[in-house]
Amino acid sequence: MSPSLPIDLDRSSAQPLYRQIERWIRHAIDGGRLPPGTRLPGVRTLARDLGVSVVPVITAYEQLGADGYLVSQVGLGTMVAPDPPRPVQRPGVAATAEAHARSRGAGLPATNRWVPDGPPRSKGSREPPTDGDLARRLARSWSRHLHRARLLTEAIGPEASHQADDLGLVWLRTMLAVRAGLHRADAPGADQCIVTAGVQAAIAAVARTWLGPDRTCAVASGYPTAARRAFEATGARLFDLDTAAGPRALGPPVERADLVVVAPALAGLAATPLDLAGRRRLMDWAARVGAIVVEDDRERDVAADRLPTLGSLDLDGRVIGVGGIPAEIAPGAALGYLVVPSELHGPVAAMVLAGGQAPGLVEQEALASMLESGDFERDLRRLREARGQRLVVERTTAEQGDGAVRVRSGTSSCWGSGQGLRLRNRP
Repeated sequence: MSPSLPIDLDRSSAQPLYRQIERWIRHAIDGGRLPPGTRLPGVRTLARDLGVSVVPVITAYEQLGADGYLVSQVGLGTMVAPDPPRPVQRPGVAATAEAHARSRGAGLPATNRWVPDGPPRSKGSREPPTDGDLARRLARSWSRHLHRARLLTEAIGPEASHQADDLGLVWLRTMLAVRAGLHRADAPGADQCIVTAGVQAAIAAVARTWLGPDRTCAVASGYPTAARRAFEATGARLFDLDTAAGPRALGPPVERADLVVVAPALAGLAATPLDLAGRRRLMDWAARVGAIVVEDDRERDVAADRLPTLGSLDLDGRVIGVGGIPAEIAPGAALGYLVVPSELHGPVAAMVLAGGQAPGLVEQEALASMLESGDFERDLRRLREARGQRLVVERTTAEQGDGAVRVRSGTSSCWGSGQGLRLRNRP
């Protein structure tokens, strides 16, 4: 028989509901009010008692389970762990001094009781995480959302606002549209976003829409070979576009181009972001030759590129945004997406559906949850910081000569090759 939990939720508080539920149960276990082995109410039962949806309850139970406070068994439900973590008791100053005296030996005096253990650490002085630490942290975040999405899908199915159609989960497309609206001239709606089974499927759909043996495609120099194959397979005439060159050398003297494919965050072989003048020059050139611009924006999130996107400079609806999820953040997930102007949406959507591949519903639920909760932006920030620290180390060691220990740049998760931070999918 599971007890009724008298949790009093403060709905006017800035603290999320799941955090209030989690803190109440944690304190009840620490205080002995919920002894080991106590069976907790089911997710739906507790949600009904508290007058909330099942999402805050599942989130609280999942967090407490990850911290070792709760365990779940098939047929028995959720219970307090047999040996939950004990509350951390901070030792007093005297006890700390005695411990220090013992560790230093009997011949050395202990410090005075008013002397702290060490100097205060300034904000931001944390040691940077290693590749393995960061990989485990990111993998845990994704696993938590993935497990929660699987429970929701199996228990109650997607909510009405989350229903998926052939172009992706509506909830996820709404989150992607909100995020894309920060970097485009016109804020797109959810109906302009298309979720695909990986970035390569998104690129292939755009290539099939406009390219063929009698078509012309301009591809930026240094664009990854693996992604370039989708355009080569159409039989279209391809030529390199030197985005880092001046106006006269931007492209060959063609009067018409059907598609222009660029990655502004990785312009050229040096993998440096294209500057603002170059982006404007590129958009003017695309308008003159009547081309649709495919902006591959996968590296923007994890690179130090904060320049305006081509989508933000698009005034006539010719830029199609292509995005993906870094493999470090969502290990094993094959998710890509397109942000398509309204005038171009119909043909692209038809080609996506013709491809036959559909992304997994559980993965879409998990990614939407990460975007809505803010965990996605937090993990991206961690990944950016780690990559920036790695590049600083590489630059420093490279300047010290051949005798220094060099840190080799790994393989970027978004591209098949290039510079970046390499993290293991399985920590």
